[in-house]
Formats: sequence, structure tokens, C-alpha cells
Amino acid sequence: MANNYQQFSVSINDLTDEEHAWLDKLLQAMADAPEILLDSENVGEGGEELIADWKKFTERFGNELFYIVTAIAYDDSGDKGYWGQTSLSKVARSFTGEASYKPSLWLYEEESCNLESPIELIHQFFKKFRPTEYLVLSWAETCSKMRVDEFGGGEVLITGDWVYWPPRHLDRIGELYTKTKQAGNKMDLPSPSVHFEEKTEP
Repeated sequence: MANNYQQFSVSINDLTDEEHAWLDKLLQAMADAPEILLDSENVGEGGEELIADWKKFTERFGNELFYIVTAIAYDDSGDKGYWGQTSLSKVARSFTGEASYKPSLWLYEEESCNLESPIELIHQFFKKFRPTEYLVLSWAETCSKMRVDEFGGGEVLITGDWVYWPPRHLDRIGELYTKTKQAGNKMDLPSPSVHFEEKTEP
């Protein structure tokens, strides 16, 4: 039996006190959020408890984190997903009492997770605190056995304005190439089409 993995490791460094406090509260909110997303399908009969849970959550963490958590922590079915592992470091102090390094947020996963969750977290952080910066997240897709076509990976560019996923449809380009050549025509290398996933305020 073979196991497949989707692995990545990135960090946001040199956090200010304000950034560290916000991320600390966000990670706590993600952990404490209800297991099911509140929507029109589950607010009917029997949904009073879920409504109450979300009301308590909003009262505790506020509307801003409510919208951000719902964008990060839930899959397409509305269930709370797995966003990988996080480590929010604190400032280390030397024996003189001075800070030896600034805190950072480490996001990583050794097996598999909903990759869009950490990407959305980084996007939301940059949008709020670092509108001129960017981060490239690369991931690897591996297999515990040397199975054919079970290896791959990719990368995504994250800013505060948008998230850019480079095209990965190489098989389709290959099929088009074969059909074009079989028809006796010449096919030039296509230019990758730029696709931006626009982010708007909730």
C-alpha cells in the first residue's frame, strides 16, 4: 500500500507586536470556531444551537475575524477542514533581557491538508498588515512508493490584493500538440495565460 503526501513549509518573519497579537487571536479563533459553517441550509429546524454557537463566537472574536475564519477554516461542504500545522513563535530573550530575534509564523504540513486554507490566511495577513509584500508558497506532491505519475507539486504567489495560481494544465497542452501535429500543422509554444483569483472584501 502506498501513501501520498502534499507537503509545504513557509514562514512569515519579523512580526511586530501588533501582527503577533492579531495572528495569535486568529489562530485561537480558527481552533474555537464551530465545526459547521452557518448558512441558509442549517438555520432551520434544529439549527438554534448552531446559531447560538456562532453568536457566542462573534461576540468573543468580533466581525472581522468571523469573516476571515469562515474564509480560511471551512471546506466547500461547509465543514471545518484541516489547514495544516502552525507554529507562532514568541520573542526569545538573551541573558541581558534583549530580544535575540523577532517572532514569526511557521505554516507547514508533512502529510496533506486543505492547501487553500494557509494560502488564504497569508493573503488576509498581507491585506491587513503588509500590502506591498508577497510570498511564494511551494508544495511537493510525493508518494511512499515509486508509482508512475504520483509525484508533482506547484507554487502560488500570494499578495494582499490577489492570489495567483500559475497554469498547470500541461497534459491539455500536450494533447493539443499531438492533435495539431497529427493534422500536419505546426504548433508554437503557447504563452501561459495569467489568471488572478481576485479577492474582495466580505
